[in-house]
Amino acid sequence: MALRLPALPDGSVTEVEFENFAIRALVRDTFGYLCEHTRTGRQKGGAWTTPHTVAGFPDWACYGSRGRHFLIETKGTATVTEPEQLACILDLRRRGHEVYLWRAGRIDVEEMVSIIAGPQRAPDDNADLRWEMDRVERRLKSSRRRR
Repeated sequence: MALRLPALPDGSVTEVEFENFAIRALVRDTFGYLCEHTRTGRQKGGAWTTPHTVAGFPDWACYGSRGRHFLIETKGTATVTEPEQLACILDLRRRGHEVYLWRAGRIDVEEMVSIIAGPQRAPDDNADLRWEMDRVERRLKSSRRRR
């Protein structure tokens, strides 16, 4: 496949650029999925928030033909995954939903294409999700030690 992931001069990829590539170019434009994105917004006090009714709900809901659907949480190379996000992803998987955490630099185009173009998958753990869980766990342990 000729699609290439965009990168900044230092090799990093922002979450926005990754979403533009992964979701818009691949999922929507190349494979024709209908994609819903929950966007971050600013509160009156200036803080950023995402208007989910469920804490940590994935950023993208993607709907294909014949009932195929999946959810995706996207992250840039330096974006932090919050514990609530991992908890929500794991809860959705336990309920039987196909949910992915795609981090720029941890997933390649071929793997994304195999997920998008392939059949509905069982909601099993993937390597990226286990990697994110370990990363958050280390961060939480480190913050507990500092207290």
